Amino acid sequence: MIEKGMDSVITRAAEKLGYYNIRPNQSKAVKAFLEGNDVFLSLPTGSGKSLCYAILPFAFDELYCREGSLAIIVSPLKALMKDQVDKPLNRLQ
Repeated sequence: MIEKGMDSVITRAAEKLGYYNIRPNQSKAVKAFLEGNDVFLSLPTGSGKSLCYAILPFAFDELYCREGSLAIIVSPLKALMKDQVDKPLNRLQ
């Protein structure tokens, strides 16, 4: 796939989640993964790592003309995982 085509796939995948601006580091990481490379992404808090994870299934669906792709992310950050569980639970109360 040509690079410009890959960029548009990533942009459309982000748009499906309501993001209309994707940062260069985010695009670079997602593109590298979609090209079959192992990716180690280390960015500061608030820099958009979660978006990189979230758009992968949508990008895979578009690249391979299928639906329902799944991405499994392994994160060693217990505090982040706890925060991501606690926030929705707090909204329910």
